[in-house]
Amino acid sequence: MYENVYSIIETDLKLLTSEARKSDGFAQQITAFISHSEVPQIKEGCERASVKLRNLARENRGITGIRESLEILKPFTIACSTSHARLACVSLSAFQKLLANDAVSGEGRREIIKALQLSEKQNDESVKLRILQTALTLMQNPAHADDADGVCMLLSLIFRMYNNNRSLPIVCSTAAATLRQTMALHAGVRGIWSSILQSVCVRMRAIAAKVTASSAAAMGAQVGGVQCNALHPGGEAGAVVNYGPLVGNKHYGDMLGREAAALNLLTDIVKWCGGASQATSGAGMTWLKCDKPSRTFLLDALEGILLHRAEVFSILPQLTVALRQEVCTLLESLLRSALDPNVDPGNAQDCRLVLRVVGAVLKRHYTLAPDKCATYLEALIKGLGPGTNSWQRIMVLVVLKGICAEHLLMYKLFEIYDCAMDFDLNAVNDVAKRLADIVRGFVALAVENPDDDIIGSLGSLYSQKAAGKDIAQDLENLGPVIPGAEIIITYLALECMINMVSSIETLTDLVVSTDPDAASPRVIKNENTDLVSDLVGNIIDVLWKNLLGCFNALLPRTNNDTLVMTLLKCFQSATYSAGAIGVVTARDGFLSSLCGYTLMSSSEQMGSVEANGSFSRSPFGQAAVDSSSSAADAREDLGMVLTVKNVQALRTLFNLAHRLNDVLGSSWIHVVDVINNLDRILLSPKTTTTASLKHPPNTAAFLDLTILSSAANQLFESTGCMSTEAVVSMLSALGEVSTRSLPAAAGLTLPRLSALNRMVDTLLYNLPRVQDLWVIFLSHVLEVLKSSNPQVRASALDALDKTITGALSPEAAAAHQSRPTHLRNPFQHGANGGSGKALLVGGSAPAQTEDVQNMLLVALDSLYREDREVDVRRGLLKIVLHVLQHHGEELTRGWVPLLRLLEAVPSKADPASITLGFQCVELLVSDFIPAIPKEHVPRTLEVLALFTLQDVILNVSLTAVTMLWNVSDQLARSRGTLSKAAGSSVSLASTGSGGGIFGAGGADGYGGGSHSASSTAGEECTSGRHSGRQDLNEAESIGLLMTAFRSLRNCSMDKRPEVRNSGVRTLFLAVASHGSKFGEGTWRELFWEMLFPLVKFIHTLSDTSSSEEAQGVELGKERGGKRVMMLVHHSRNSEQKQWDETLVLALNGTTKILRSYLPVLAALEVWGTAWDELMQVNAVIHSGTIVNNTLQLLITLTSCAGIKRDTLPTCAPRSSSALPAGVRTMASPNTPAPLQTRTELLASVSAIHAVLAPQLEAQDIRMLLQWLDRFARYPIGADDAAALHSNLGPIQKAVLVVLAQMVPVQVVDVWPDVLSMMCGMLCPFQLLPYRVSQAAAGPARNRTASADAAAAAAAAAALADLDPEFSPASATGPLLTDPHMEARALSPIWMARVSDLLATIYKEHVPWQELGVERVFHKIAQRPGKPMWFGIGPHGQAVFALPGNPVSALVCGTRYVLPGLLGAMGLRAKPPACVALAAAIDFAAPLTYFVPVRLQPDKVGLPTATLLPPQTSGDFSALTQTDGFVELPANTSHFPAGFIATYYPW
Repeated sequence: MYENVYSIIETDLKLLTSEARKSDGFAQQITAFISHSEVPQIKEGCERASVKLRNLARENRGITGIRESLEILKPFTIACSTSHARLACVSLSAFQKLLANDAVSGEGRREIIKALQLSEKQNDESVKLRILQTALTLMQNPAHADDADGVCMLLSLIFRMYNNNRSLPIVCSTAAATLRQTMALHAGVRGIWSSILQSVCVRMRAIAAKVTASSAAAMGAQVGGVQCNALHPGGEAGAVVNYGPLVGNKHYGDMLGREAAALNLLTDIVKWCGGASQATSGAGMTWLKCDKPSRTFLLDALEGILLHRAEVFSILPQLTVALRQEVCTLLESLLRSALDPNVDPGNAQDCRLVLRVVGAVLKRHYTLAPDKCATYLEALIKGLGPGTNSWQRIMVLVVLKGICAEHLLMYKLFEIYDCAMDFDLNAVNDVAKRLADIVRGFVALAVENPDDDIIGSLGSLYSQKAAGKDIAQDLENLGPVIPGAEIIITYLALECMINMVSSIETLTDLVVSTDPDAASPRVIKNENTDLVSDLVGNIIDVLWKNLLGCFNALLPRTNNDTLVMTLLKCFQSATYSAGAIGVVTARDGFLSSLCGYTLMSSSEQMGSVEANGSFSRSPFGQAAVDSSSSAADAREDLGMVLTVKNVQALRTLFNLAHRLNDVLGSSWIHVVDVINNLDRILLSPKTTTTASLKHPPNTAAFLDLTILSSAANQLFESTGCMSTEAVVSMLSALGEVSTRSLPAAAGLTLPRLSALNRMVDTLLYNLPRVQDLWVIFLSHVLEVLKSSNPQVRASALDALDKTITGALSPEAAAAHQSRPTHLRNPFQHGANGGSGKALLVGGSAPAQTEDVQNMLLVALDSLYREDREVDVRRGLLKIVLHVLQHHGEELTRGWVPLLRLLEAVPSKADPASITLGFQCVELLVSDFIPAIPKEHVPRTLEVLALFTLQDVILNVSLTAVTMLWNVSDQLARSRGTLSKAAGSSVSLASTGSGGGIFGAGGADGYGGGSHSASSTAGEECTSGRHSGRQDLNEAESIGLLMTAFRSLRNCSMDKRPEVRNSGVRTLFLAVASHGSKFGEGTWRELFWEMLFPLVKFIHTLSDTSSSEEAQGVELGKERGGKRVMMLVHHSRNSEQKQWDETLVLALNGTTKILRSYLPVLAALEVWGTAWDELMQVNAVIHSGTIVNNTLQLLITLTSCAGIKRDTLPTCAPRSSSALPAGVRTMASPNTPAPLQTRTELLASVSAIHAVLAPQLEAQDIRMLLQWLDRFARYPIGADDAAALHSNLGPIQKAVLVVLAQMVPVQVVDVWPDVLSMMCGMLCPFQLLPYRVSQAAAGPARNRTASADAAAAAAAAAALADLDPEFSPASATGPLLTDPHMEARALSPIWMARVSDLLATIYKEHVPWQELGVERVFHKIAQRPGKPMWFGIGPHGQAVFALPGNPVSALVCGTRYVLPGLLGAMGLRAKPPACVALAAAIDFAAPLTYFVPVRLQPDKVGLPTATLLPPQTSGDFSALTQTDGFVELPANTSHFPAGFIATYYPW
């Protein structure tokens, strides 16, 4: 590479030789001789240099050879001393090339400097420029940096050229530029300051390696009392590096040449600025050997040094001292003079530069001289006051504008002065206050002089700035007299505040960042910064009021679009910063003010801003509906002309809401209130913008309005990506806004609840977390539903409908499956959701979907069950219908509350609600019975049954009955019911409060519990709309069928004949159709608990209903108001006839079932009882012929070969009690009943009694005795051939046989009746008057109660218990028809046979009660054993009857029976002992108390009684721990410990 250098130098030597020859003509030689020219020396030197250069090349000495050979430089240095400009230029160019290639030694550089000094004398402009270039090249050479003398000479040279060449502007300006470059004005230029920084850093690293840790800890140097903290080499303020331990270290050594040069240069500049000069201060007073430059240049140079090489001052202690002691002191004096109101305006330029230098110190050296900077700041703040000149205020504002624009500087100034206690100065706050005062004063001036439109002029400045013509750039050239100074001052003050806001936003971005992985902006704390977020928050908290007051003062009064945009951008930045940092008060202040500019006109805005700049009332103008106004004042048409300010404010608000969504919190109320009113305004066709009014057609307005609407919609769409806390806050704010609008909406014909609709949008965009938001939405819907306006309530119902149907959609279920973890819990961000990663929820989506279904539909159910308006209930039913239509197939847990809601519909008695509810039920039964979860099918049938029982709409009930038939037919086709469920007793366990559709209480209970029947099912059947279910097993299918049958049973008892007749027909038809599939248990439940009780119920009401003619049902009215009645046939025109018709249907159905399934039914254990029920009904209503047929059936049943005798107890318990009417018919004078029938009846009675004797009760036996008595007194029928008294007929013989079989009677209480009846037969004529009177007394007693009361009692008894035992009240008296005939029928032969039978009975079977035992007493005042009985027989026998409970029996036996037995044996009982009670006892009842005790010895060995009373007198096991009992007298209630009581051992 050095070959190129050799070639370049050789070329320059040749060029210099050539130029010298040109100057060597005859004339030139004469001239040279006279002037002693060095041209010959130049030529000779060039030749020698060329030879030397060739020799070095041959020796390969390289650059080093050139650097060590001064002969090469000599011809060039000689050429510089000549007066030939061309020679000087060639030489200077050669110097630059040599220096650039580092081919000059230190001695050579000194020779070059001398040559430059010699060339300085030439007046040629090109030479002077080359001198400056060469000097700059020397200064940039690192090898020359430590030559302090050389640097001094070069700088002096450049300064002289700057001072002495004013007539040559190019030279002067180039010299100034060279000086600036030399002093490293630009960071990229290698100058003295750069080399100083490089060398010092190298030295410090070397020194730091030598300094031990202990010595370093002890150094902590202070320079002039100030810690030496340096900025990073990059020069950014605030990036502090502490070199304190190295400053003043003994290893540091002396200053290098370059360091000394820098210090000397700075000292000279300070001296010159202070007024010293080379001439006035004497020799040696300044380091530089030149005249004093102009102060303007010096101040400009000083600014460059301080501003661009601040790190050198922090690193080099000598410079630090110089800065504090010389520079700062000088600036303090200069600043005081510059801001003196009486300063000469001619010095404005110097004053401006002084302020700029002060600004440089404040920007870069506040840590080195904080006390001085405090003084400067106080002076600047004071300079903004009204006492200074306008041009001075402008200069100060220019400086402050630069300071406010540097965010880190503002942060540090606030930390040093506003937060610390070391200085009595709040720098940042005081500056902001003074700036705000300037703006407010300007606005006040504008208000006082509205014609001047100075605010418009301010806006024009911003328009010019937007066009690229910033007035701030021209302020350097403005003189002391400035037109429109107040406007410029306000402009600069406003710019300062704008810069403050921008700096705050930048600081916010440094301490708070946005999660890059989040779909929506999510604010998180930035841990990778040295800045403190709390300190940034303090800055905002201190400044926001002044900033807001300033912006609020201007924004309402300006219509300049550029200024409006600028101020709104400030609102955006300030609000964002306050929200992100968490300064809630500032955030709310800016946000509420911003909202005020969205929908207010300018006049409204100005009227809302107070003197301090804050809004005095709610920031929503007349375009919004005032929530406190009355409904009459609210306007339905809210058209408005939106200004540019309104539009831009809305856009700013939407941008802020999007950026701060995660931290807005309670401030969402401001945002959603604006959106609510904007929605209402955009609905008006009168809404437009000012742009469309200026530039028709209104496409611009349409575009703006479309953008605003889209922005509002996008904000709600983005809620799906917001955190749960943000969405909760937003939804709560929407609810509050909507609530405030309700009073006004209540008075409107077509109210628009925009906030409520936005709540719906929010929920639909956040379906994965609808559970977190539902409570807020539902609580507001409940509030809206309280409105008195039906349209408002309809809006709430519509919102509820959209939300529920949307949340139940398949898309919502899919959203649950892909729900990110950070959206699942409102407080999960700190743990898992902080990073915003979308972690999917595994395995919980189906459960979440089911929970959502249950939550939504439970709310519907609760709403419906509350006491609300009819239209609300109807609306809720429409929602249910929509849910079934759109999402019925997806329902799981939602069926429970949905069915519970439908269950409540029939009870409301509203025709429209019942119609809607039945539409839901119809859809449910017809479309979802095959697919509904099987555990909900029983509840579905219950709901359907309730619609059969409602009495509002007849057709609904009839249709519901038909649907029950379809359901039962469909269930019968299930797989389980096709195999016979033999031996299975089906009972659907209720999951609710009740057992079945009516609960455990029977037909009159309307229990609503759902069943737990499980499922698996079906095969083919013959009818029905759908095929059977495939998921019902055998027991489940039968159980569901039984539920359907119970429902039909209950509608068969409806008061409306059409419904009950339909129910009866359907029930018996269904049972008959599917009975072959039922097992024994099912048939038992059907007949014992359902069908026969139903028949009895129908018969009871048929027997007790009114026979009065009933009016027809009103069908409607004609136009004239005349009622239209339903025509009723005469066969059904009374209640009794209608019930008779139902009874006929029931009996026909029963007959059909009996004929079809008699073998199965006869095998049931309850068959006899069921048959008994049927017989009771038949006995009352049928004629004798029917009774005979029934008797034949009974006889056949009892003698059937297929039924074993041991099954008779299950076939016909108490069957004889079912035939009183038949007995009256056949045991009457001249009865038409055949003899054989009567004989067989008595035989059947005998057989039944023989089998069922142990089960017969007293009333059954008495009834049998009455039957026998009547058959004995009326033995002859119309067709009998035998006559009375001729002999005993077959009937009387059969009666005697039955009587003989009935003795002995098992029921003791019946013996008097047996003996009385038989004794009465021995004297029939003597007892004839008595029997007549008894027969007459029976009907009289029956007539004491009214017929209506009797009917009511009968109906109540039937409803309370569908299977009551038969009470023979109607047969209690003698069945007397013809007293004389019956007396004659008891012939002497009959009486003789009766006497023999009576004697046998007395001899063998009469019990001891009939033997004359006389009761002495019954019950004793004691406990236990109170019911004891004692009597004396006819011969003095003692008869004891002990109580039944074991404890009572044992006590009474010990206390009374044993002493009595001993006395009867002639023995004396042992006297009882006395013992002391071990513990006290209270017994308040006035009874003798026998207490079981256990004996234990006391301390002296005497027995004491420990009381062990049993729980009850039946607690026999408790006596195993006792030895006997003590007797406590009845006259005392408290027995203390130690009480002496009588003791009886067991």
